[in-house]
Amino acid sequence: MPTSKKKGKGKGGRAKSGGKGVATGGGTNTSSAKPPRTNDEIMAGKVFDDNRPPKKALVRELLEVLLYEVNSDSRAQIIAKVADLEDPDGIYDGSEDAEHTILEQVKVSMPITYETKGMIDFPGNCLLTVGRTAPFHVEKVYHGKPHKLIQLFQNDKEQLEEALKWTGEQPVINVLFPQWQLCGKDSNVFLGECYLDKEDIAYFSARFKHPGTSPFKWPNTWGVLQCPFTCTMAVPDTDKKANPKRYIMILQNLRQISTTGNKIAFPYRAFPRLCDKEYFEKNFRGGLENVETEFCRKLPLQHGVSIHNC
Repeated sequence: MPTSKKKGKGKGGRAKSGGKGVATGGGTNTSSAKPPRTNDEIMAGKVFDDNRPPKKALVRELLEVLLYEVNSDSRAQIIAKVADLEDPDGIYDGSEDAEHTILEQVKVSMPITYETKGMIDFPGNCLLTVGRTAPFHVEKVYHGKPHKLIQLFQNDKEQLEEALKWTGEQPVINVLFPQWQLCGKDSNVFLGECYLDKEDIAYFSARFKHPGTSPFKWPNTWGVLQCPFTCTMAVPDTDKKANPKRYIMILQNLRQISTTGNKIAFPYRAFPRLCDKEYFEKNFRGGLENVETEFCRKLPLQHGVSIHNC
């Protein structure tokens, strides 16, 4: 698959091609070790200058916290549960009955990971995991200018500013997971192939800390790094590699229900997710014109998406 055109220092955690590599987490179990500070505690009061990289000490501490999470007992249990779920492969044929079956399996079987209470309470649930076998299609859509829509759904200030810049002339590739249809089927977007470096952890942590730019509580950096298929976590490697591990980045449309007094709101957030490339390719069922045998020919080049603005 073609990689992103974005290169450089990775400002804002943007997808990029070439350079520093990534590796999955490993090492000894850390459940008995003293818990480190949380990402929100580490990032409290931190403001980044886009023209300067984050401090090395900050990046190092965030990476240590990530490795603690990756090697925890709870993480191992989540991955094992997803691996042991009944394989629904062969069920999905595009019919409404098949979609209903998969939706029911997800609702009762998938583990709760970093979902907030508002996401769990959302009608039909808004989950972060689709499972190791989660067939999906894609389609090209022209969304137009979403000014009023975003204002109605009370998006945060930064996302609204970005939406106002959208011309609506460019098509987007929607990723159609039956499991996420209830959260808005037209809002899960394919961004492209990318890799992860250690500075990206700092940018993601700053963007998705709580409290942050949104008045609502959402998943933090861990939700970004957790694969929707396998629940494994993407971990940057400090060593440079000629062929770093590649991921597929998508935007998931997160939804939740929020109640304040007698007022009910249904906010949403466009949330970047790093997908295991092997499982993304295995579950892809087509949907674009002129689909060829090689997956790299099935999806177009990314049009310069900057992840920190999502």
